[in-house]
Amino acid sequence: MRKCIFFFSFFTFYFLLFTSSLAQLSKGGKPLSFNENYQLKKNVPTEVMPSVDVEKLKAEDSINAQDKSIPWRFGHNFDVNLNLQNSGLWETLPHGDRIWRLKIISHDALSINLQFDDYWLPEGAKLFIYNESKSEIIGAFTDLNNKSFRKLGTTPVHGDKIILEYFEPKKAAGLGTLNISTVTHAYRDIFSLAKGLGDSGPCNNNVVCPEGDNWRDQIRSVAIIIVGGNSGCTGALINNSCEDGTPYFLTANHCLGGSTSTWVFRFHWDSPTCSSTGNGPTNYTISGATLMASNGGSDFALLELSTQIPDSFNVFYAGWDRSGTNPTSQTAIHHPSGDVKKISFDYDPAVSTTWSSAQVWEITQWEDGTTEPGSSGSPLFDQDGRIIGQLFGGGASCGNITDDNYGRVNVSWDNDPTPSKQLKYWLANCDTSVQEIDGYDPNAQSVANDAAAHSVLDIQPLLCGNTIQPKIIFKNKGLDTLISLTIVYDLDGNVLDSVLWSGTLAPNTTDTVSVPIISIANDGSHTFTATVKNPNNSVDSNAVNDSKTVSFYAITNSTDVSFTLNLDDWGSEISWSITDTTGIIVHSGGGYADNPGGETITDTLCLSKNACYTFTIDDSFGDGLSEPNGSYLLQDANGDTLASIINVNFGNQEINTFCAIDSSVSITENANKKDFVIYPNPGSGIFNLRFPMYGLRLEKTGISIYNVLGEKVYSNSEFKVLNSEINLSSQPKGIYFIEVKTPGWSIVKKLVLSD
Repeated sequence: MRKCIFFFSFFTFYFLLFTSSLAQLSKGGKPLSFNENYQLKKNVPTEVMPSVDVEKLKAEDSINAQDKSIPWRFGHNFDVNLNLQNSGLWETLPHGDRIWRLKIISHDALSINLQFDDYWLPEGAKLFIYNESKSEIIGAFTDLNNKSFRKLGTTPVHGDKIILEYFEPKKAAGLGTLNISTVTHAYRDIFSLAKGLGDSGPCNNNVVCPEGDNWRDQIRSVAIIIVGGNSGCTGALINNSCEDGTPYFLTANHCLGGSTSTWVFRFHWDSPTCSSTGNGPTNYTISGATLMASNGGSDFALLELSTQIPDSFNVFYAGWDRSGTNPTSQTAIHHPSGDVKKISFDYDPAVSTTWSSAQVWEITQWEDGTTEPGSSGSPLFDQDGRIIGQLFGGGASCGNITDDNYGRVNVSWDNDPTPSKQLKYWLANCDTSVQEIDGYDPNAQSVANDAAAHSVLDIQPLLCGNTIQPKIIFKNKGLDTLISLTIVYDLDGNVLDSVLWSGTLAPNTTDTVSVPIISIANDGSHTFTATVKNPNNSVDSNAVNDSKTVSFYAITNSTDVSFTLNLDDWGSEISWSITDTTGIIVHSGGGYADNPGGETITDTLCLSKNACYTFTIDDSFGDGLSEPNGSYLLQDANGDTLASIINVNFGNQEINTFCAIDSSVSITENANKKDFVIYPNPGSGIFNLRFPMYGLRLEKTGISIYNVLGEKVYSNSEFKVLNSEINLSSQPKGIYFIEVKTPGWSIVKKLVLSD
C-alpha cells in the first residue's frame, strides 16, 4: 500500500482574515462589487460546465476504494481555456480602474475549485473568488502570488456557482494575465466528510502530548501538503550543509502528480489539546514549489518552496544522516488520514531491506502510534533526531501496527550521479563529505559565545588503509567575533590531542583546521569525535553543538576484489550486500534501472586480506536473475573466482560465502597456508567454517569438535566444502574445541557456545 490519500481543505471558512504576508495564499479583503456605491451590472457572463455522471463515478470509486494506492477522488475535472480576453465582462470604474467578472456554473456540484495555468498580476491588482450567496470568499490573490512558473491552484468554494472578480488599477491596465485551465466539479460532500480532524485511528498521538516533548524542533519542520487541491501527503523542511535556510522540502516520489507549482504546504497544523483533537491554526501556508530532484529507487522527492519562509512561521529545518548506519530507534511525525499532526515511535532498530523495488528502512512494528494513508512522504527520524528516510508505504494502521517502509536517505544521496535524481547535489552544497548534520533553527536565540563543531571532513565511511587525517570545520554561532578556541579530538573515545586556534571569525561564518595523521590499528568500526571548547577563553554558552562524531569502518590490511553484476531486464528489483563475520555491511548496492537485456555493473571492492564474508543478493519480485539470465562474479586481482552465482533462479534471495585471499600471494602459497576461520565465536548454535585458501584437498580433511571433558560431539571425516555450516544447537552451552586435520597439518581452536 502506498500511503497517499485524497481529501480536501480542512476548514470551511477560507482565508477571510489573513494578514499580509509574502508566503500566505491570500491577503484577505472584500471584493469591490460588494460595495453598492459601485453601479455594476447585475448579470455576469456565465460559463456552464457539461453534466457529470455521478453514479458512474461513484461506481468506479467503489472499486478503487479497495486499492489504497489509488488517490481518493472527490471531483471530476473539466479542461477549459477561460481568460480575460475570451470570457467574462470588463467594466470601467469612475477613476479609470477596471473590474472583470466571470461566473462559472457546474450544476449540482458540492464545491468548485480552479487551476490557473497562467497567473500573473501587476502591483495593485486583486483577484477574489466567491460563491453566489457571497457566504464564502477566497482571496485577495495579488502580485505576491506571482511565481516564475506562473501557475496557481485554489481551494474549493462551496456550491455549484462561483464568481471570479478581478480588479485592475488604471496604472496597470492590460498588464494582468489570468487563464483558467481546469474546473473541478466536486460530487462528494467533502465538507460533511470532515477530513483532517480526528479522522485518523485512536492509537495516534497528537504532537502536543507529552510524547512529543523531546521532538519539539522536528515537529516544527513537518507540514501537510495539499496536492492540486484534492490530494494529500506529508513532508518536512530539511537542512543543507550551508545552513542558510534554503526552503528545501523532502517528501515521497510517489506523492508527485501534476505540477508542484500548485501545491500548498501547511505548517503548524497541530491540535492545541492532547486528549481530544481540536483544530489548529490554518494560516501558516506556503503556495507553490519547484521539483529539484526525485528518484523511485528510494522513493524520494526534494522540492524548493517558491517563497522564503517568514520568521513569523517559526519553522525548523530538520537535520539528516546519510551514513546508512542502522538506527537504534525511530520516530515518525506525520499527518495520517489528513488529520492534524501525529507522532509515532519504534523502539527497535529498523531493518535495511528492499520493498516494492526500492531500498528502504523497514519498521517491523510500531510500539506507540502508527502511520496511515496521508502519512506518505513523512520523515523518519533516528535516535539523534535526524532524518534517515521518508515514508514509501506499508500496511501499518491502528489495527495492524506492523510493516512500514521508508526510502533511505543514504540511497537517495548519490546512488544516481544525475543532480535531478540525488540529494547530494542540493544538500551538500557547502560540504560534500559530511555524513550527518543537525537541524537549523533560524529563530534560535543567539548568545555571545557559541562555537559549534560543524562537520568533519576527509573520513570516508569505508577506510581502505590504516591512517586518517581529518579536517574539522567549526562555526561561530555566537554574537561576538570569535578570536580563539580549543579543539579536542579523540578516536573511539580515547583523547588523542588538542589544537589551539586563534584568528578572527565573524558571527555565522566557518573556519577549518587539520589534525596530524592518525594511525588506525584494528579492522572494524571506529568513531572520530571533535569537540570545540573555550571560545574566546570563556565558557561556551551553548554546549549542545560543541561535538561532532563521524563513524567509519576500517580495513587496515586490504586487498582489492573485482565485482561484476550482470542484471536481467528488471534491475530495480535487485539489491545486494557484503557483510563481515560480525554482520556489519561493508559494501552494498541496488536500485538499478530496468533495461531490456539488462546492464553490467562493475566495481572494485576493498576487503580485508584473508577474511571471510557473506554475499547476499535479493530480488524483490522473487524470480532471481532469470529474465534473461543474469549473474554475479567476485574475483581476486589474479582473476581467480571467489564467489559466483549458484542458481540464476534463486527466487527472493541467494547467500554465498567466500574469503578474500591475499592476491599478492600465489595460489600455491595460499594452498600451503595452515589456517581456518570459525564464526561467529561466541555463537548461539550455528557456526560458519571457512578455509581462506586455494587448492586444499578437502577430501582428506577431517573436522572434530570436543567438549571440555574430551568427548567428541561432532565429527566429519569427509569434509569436502571450502565454506560450510556446523550446527551445534543441540549441545549445551559452554566451551568446546574444534580440530581440523589435513594430511599436512592439524590446528585446534576454542569455540564458545553461548545463549
